[in-house]
Amino acid sequence: MNRFHLSFSWCLLLALIAGAAAGAFASVLNIDISFLKILGDVFINLVKLIVVPLVLSTLIAGIANLQPGTKVGKIAVKVLLYYMLTSIIAILIGLVMAQLFLGSVALQLEGSALSQEVRQPLTVGQFVLGLIPSNIFSSMSAGNILQIIVFALIFGTAIRLSGAKGRPIADFFDALADVMIKLTSIVMLYAPIAAFALLAVVVNSHGAAALLPLLKVLVLMYAACFLHILCTYLPLLAYSGVGIRRFFVSMFPTITIAFTTCSSAAALSTNLITAEKLGVPKSIAGFSIPLGNTLNMDGAAIYLGLIIVFASKVFNIELSIYDYLVAVALSLFASIGSMGVPGAILVMMAMVFQPIGIPNEAIALVAGIDRIMDMPRTAVNVMGDAVGAVFVSKHNHNIS
Repeated sequence: MNRFHLSFSWCLLLALIAGAAAGAFASVLNIDISFLKILGDVFINLVKLIVVPLVLSTLIAGIANLQPGTKVGKIAVKVLLYYMLTSIIAILIGLVMAQLFLGSVALQLEGSALSQEVRQPLTVGQFVLGLIPSNIFSSMSAGNILQIIVFALIFGTAIRLSGAKGRPIADFFDALADVMIKLTSIVMLYAPIAAFALLAVVVNSHGAAALLPLLKVLVLMYAACFLHILCTYLPLLAYSGVGIRRFFVSMFPTITIAFTTCSSAAALSTNLITAEKLGVPKSIAGFSIPLGNTLNMDGAAIYLGLIIVFASKVFNIELSIYDYLVAVALSLFASIGSMGVPGAILVMMAMVFQPIGIPNEAIALVAGIDRIMDMPRTAVNVMGDAVGAVFVSKHNHNIS
């Protein structure tokens, strides 16, 4: 007798449909289902529990286990160049689409409390100094992913340069990476429940009437993400020789997790596994995917470009060409600095808004619907990481 079995992808898809239906039903009947949020918060906490050792082990193992003759510097340059160029394209797509289609905006602020909670933007010097950990254990305890990545890059390179003496340490981190990926796959079994709960709460919290003034921004955000996929990722996939259908079928669980949790970190392990299934060598996937999880934020870049124009129209601020150039540079910096966790981009907006004269009160405009716009931008973020790994592998002649 055959047993009926649903794949993980189908479980996630059904959870999404059920969550949206439950949220809409509760909204119509005016039922508060915010208590379901705890189910999603459990998942987010589990992700936070595993993300630090996962990033540390996979990145160190990825560098230490690069094949002999592989030039780490060349791969790193290719990966970082990919991140920078695709992020700049993403920012420009957000800016141009907002200018073309946003039109005039008539929206009243309902307070500026949020602007008082946003941290002051970092200077370049503070940002650079903040990359260097003075105590790696403190960095791990605080969950400072950027400092952990810097340490992992240095430590992994030192292991690789140590030759045979460093081999036992490389084997340890390789084994630890495998264990962490297995642990993450266990945590992912809970993902459909979390997806149902999170989406139900989002739909229940935001009725159509509340979203109407910002509906155009929402539509543009989703359209801009689709355009970036169409114009940037598909040509790179075509060049890499990876079938587009195969890529998206393989990436469906990763994209779904990212979309529902709004956390790049939550999708990290499945993204690593998917990249390897697509033919990316484990060493390159283990290097580029964890790195991209923090540094490659195309979705955040699109969002910043869109919101810059939106906020300037709301406050009737005329931006010059120079302002736009500054905005592009700062958006690139901010998207790199934004963490792969829900809502982090709101903090980075202050760094972009201040130099071009947009008040922090503008952040309050989008805070209420940030979760809905966080969904597509996080999905684009993780998709960009996978495309980057495939592209760099092809460019490095590792994919036939």
